[in-house]
Amino acid sequence: MTAWSIRACSLSSLHTLAGAAQNSFQSSQGGRVASNHESLQSVVDGVRHTVYQQYARVFEGQLGVWNMVQLLALCGLLVLFSIWRKSRARGQQDAHSYSSAGSRVPDKGASTVSEGELSITDAQLTDPGLLKKHSSVRSYTTSFGVYPSIRVFKREHPQADKLPSKPTPLPLLVFIHGLGGGLAQFHPLLTSLVNVAPCLGLDLPGCGRSSFSPTTWKAYSQPALVELLARVIADYCEVNSGQGVVLISHSMGCSLSALLASTESPLKAIGIDVLGLIAICPKVTSLTQRELKLFRMFLSLPSPILDLWRYWDRRGGTESASVARFVGPGADVETKKLQERFNIQSRSGVWRRMAWGFACDNHTASLETWATLAIPIFLIGGESDGITNPREVSAISHMLNRKEWTDLGKPMVSISDLNLQSGGKDAVVDGRVKSRATTVSSDESPPLGNRADPTPDKLKKHQ
Repeated sequence: MTAWSIRACSLSSLHTLAGAAQNSFQSSQGGRVASNHESLQSVVDGVRHTVYQQYARVFEGQLGVWNMVQLLALCGLLVLFSIWRKSRARGQQDAHSYSSAGSRVPDKGASTVSEGELSITDAQLTDPGLLKKHSSVRSYTTSFGVYPSIRVFKREHPQADKLPSKPTPLPLLVFIHGLGGGLAQFHPLLTSLVNVAPCLGLDLPGCGRSSFSPTTWKAYSQPALVELLARVIADYCEVNSGQGVVLISHSMGCSLSALLASTESPLKAIGIDVLGLIAICPKVTSLTQRELKLFRMFLSLPSPILDLWRYWDRRGGTESASVARFVGPGADVETKKLQERFNIQSRSGVWRRMAWGFACDNHTASLETWATLAIPIFLIGGESDGITNPREVSAISHMLNRKEWTDLGKPMVSISDLNLQSGGKDAVVDGRVKSRATTVSSDESPPLGNRADPTPDKLKKHQ
């Protein structure tokens, strides 16, 4: 096929897609206001007019490389527009059906509404019944801004009234999710641990059921999220009764937990003690200069461009590369479905801001921060984890071992020479019991100069 026939074929397809987008719009609008119809109709007509102009230029030999790039981009946008209209129409239909049913989604095993009938793009509809029943939406104000809609989950122990509160109540278990995640990812753990101790968790701003507000980059930096977490914990922890907290965190949440448990934590100022930390797949090593440069370039892309790439990456549904990257090719079907849902519900704009604050900001928890923690620490690494290398766990363990911590002069058990590089199969206990950290293996706004406003000029226009 010649270059001219390829161009003509592309333009012909583009013309067809423009018509399909118009038809999709007309069929999905139904009873919408006529003014909205006319407004979008004019946009579609403008696109089609541009297509006709470009089509005529093909036969005149005036179509250049840049014109081809523009047409390919336009073709992709029209395809996404058509898909977006159809998925939105399905989501509205699902929401209408769900509203008509007049019931919330029950816990797993007792659901009368199948998951396939709900739109997986809506965190409200797919929220597990346990979380939905014991959640509230609250507003919090910090020194970094106002977070108007934060979903907070709090479940007291079922036998709280019968349990002794002296000398102190049961510790409060606090769940902190990672980058691009949400509290719903802890649901399997919460179904068990709510019967052990009172549990508290939240969706960080822009994640899960929390709104994407504010949108400033500094509001998603590590210090900003730590301050927000401290305020939420202070609202629900029984400080006057001497209640302590145990932090259970995953991925980026481990860095936030380490900062909350550090000597400079805002919790110290209000008298809340962190009694222990469980870190699932933590990351502490910094990016190399080359990796940092590439990462900054990637995060400088506008959110719509990242959305296009993510849509392409999700081709194949549960068998897509985006799912396999997190759960591995051998995961069961239900796990793949959950990961597909979490990937779809993650917002690109939120991910960019948190990723920049986590990977490019020097306020994150370093190895030195972890070394200052004088509390019991339980580290968990996934031997087949393709996102966070299990060597991160080994790095934290070795850093803690250097200080030779003991508890009242009596050494605590540690697996200090865990060989995670070979998948944990050669892990041994060497008898040098000297760390307070226990390590196990399991499956599992960019500051470019101005600290006051960490948003670079290149990124401000894409907020």
